[in-house]
Amino acid sequence: PNESLGYSVSEEALSTHTNGYSIEILKYRKLVKESNTYLGPLLDRASKHDAQIYTNINTTSTNTGRTSSSSPNFQNIPDSVRELFCSKSNNLYEIDFKQLELCAIADLSGDEQLIQDIKDGVDIHYEIGKPIYGWTKHSDSDPKDRRNVKSIVFGLCYGGGAPTLAVQSGVDVRRVRAIIGQFYARYVGVHKWHEQTIADADASKV
Repeated sequence: PNESLGYSVSEEALSTHTNGYSIEILKYRKLVKESNTYLGPLLDRASKHDAQIYTNINTTSTNTGRTSSSSPNFQNIPDSVRELFCSKSNNLYEIDFKQLELCAIADLSGDEQLIQDIKDGVDIHYEIGKPIYGWTKHSDSDPKDRRNVKSIVFGLCYGGGAPTLAVQSGVDVRRVRAIIGQFYARYVGVHKWHEQTIADADASKV
């Protein structure tokens, strides 16, 4: 809540309203975030380095313990900023740890299906999104929709619920719930582990 105004002005609160003011405020916030988080730092770093732009890797800045990237944030570049990148050789490479969170969840939960999928190199995000978006082959999957599935699955691994993940991803909450349901249906062991972890946490509260 905003104490000076006396009511909530969070993104979640604004997104529940459809009047023109709320929509324009959300657009403004998005543009300001893109400018401050991506465009400004990119221009600043580009002017200080020769042909290389480095990000800051933060190891203790998140509540979950996950590493984060800042100035600029290279871990979560939106499509509108990605479109600005170009290369004289037309070769751009994005390198990331492959399914690190899912490997950790597989180890912690012992889910046999998830372990086997990782061993077999299954495209887990495609498999989860396939019945939701009606994909019949990999070429059917829209890159944006696939990224949405990926962000929701990873957010779920970190304990996010459907309403929060819907706000973070911009995906309708009903579709988010469907994606979560599909993930839990395929990986029953993960679902049980999640429920048991929450139950253990509740039981340990003083």
